[in-house]
Amino acid sequence: VCEYVEHTGDESILSEKAYYLASRPLEDHEEARLEHGKYSEARETLLLHLQRAIDSAIVTGEHGLLLIGGGDWNDALNEIGLRGRGESVWLTQFAIAVIEKFCAYIDDDSAKRYRKVADKLRRALDKAYIDGRWARAFTDDREWLGTDKTAACKTDLICQSWAEIIRAGTEEMRQSAMKAAKELVDLNAGAVKLFSPPFDGGRRYGYISSYPEGVRENGGQYTHAAVWYLLACCKAGDKQQANKVLKLLNPVERCCDSDKNAAYKGEPYVLAGDVYTNKDNVGRAGWTWYTGSAAWLYKVIVEEMLGVKKRGETLEFSPPMIDNAERVKLRYEYEGTLYVIGFENTGSRGIRTGGVNYTNSSVLPLKRQRGEVNVTVLF
Repeated sequence: VCEYVEHTGDESILSEKAYYLASRPLEDHEEARLEHGKYSEARETLLLHLQRAIDSAIVTGEHGLLLIGGGDWNDALNEIGLRGRGESVWLTQFAIAVIEKFCAYIDDDSAKRYRKVADKLRRALDKAYIDGRWARAFTDDREWLGTDKTAACKTDLICQSWAEIIRAGTEEMRQSAMKAAKELVDLNAGAVKLFSPPFDGGRRYGYISSYPEGVRENGGQYTHAAVWYLLACCKAGDKQQANKVLKLLNPVERCCDSDKNAAYKGEPYVLAGDVYTNKDNVGRAGWTWYTGSAAWLYKVIVEEMLGVKKRGETLEFSPPMIDNAERVKLRYEYEGTLYVIGFENTGSRGIRTGGVNYTNSSVLPLKRQRGEVNVTVLF
């Protein structure tokens, strides 16, 4: 919701009212329940919906990290927190990102209270930095996942990536974590592993333990996470690594010759939700036509690799990170106006439009007019 408001400038949506869905809480013996949702009698603003969602999530365990319950983003880790002790490092990172965005749209007193929560979560995160990187989770059995002592999942991609995205810890800590994450880039498989090593099926951590090693969440590439790593590379200013990862993620690159395509077995025009690193299926695409990663990759390419962000009724520009940016054209239509955006390396930042250079300017007001506007981003 915060991303939507930031993009459109439309804060009025936060005042719109909507019903909740109502359901009785799960019983102690229930892990899940399938049912028809029913509307509650309560009808509140979207802003209050968001606040309740945050409040319900920021329940912490003994290390001050958010409880993982039946799984976080990686729902295949669904058995490490069912007894109420397991904590998630990644969920804590994500909560910080959400809270810090949310504070822009609430009153000062509430924002002050939530920022204190975010600061407390950041301090807890610092203690989850172990062996030169961020751990992944703490289990019901009092085991840290994502450290040197872990038999599997010694290094987890999303925790290192999101540490960079939210600027957790010190610069030295983030550099070490991103160095560890770089080891998950498997050039042989052409994949960015979710974590390494995979679980071997011996001890159960959830249904993730049922997957073969290197398939889907169990140490293969889960593309959603790989795109977050690309975002982290951009945030870290690592242009070389960002372009390397973008090339690995591009399905066209997978299908540019018969040998690559024979291994990949996927389409060149859709993003695969996962790519195997399993020894019997190295580089093979998993589910296609399925993944929300496509939207994330589009967003990261436009906003981070090309440096073009829409904020309300303006376009904001930052220097592009993509290789050969001078060969790129971006077409954006706004209220009947077609903006054709190109890039030129001049050694100084600015914008050229209408034949006039605006040096040190990075914001372009959008206009409602018919026709075409040529814009050159100078960098």
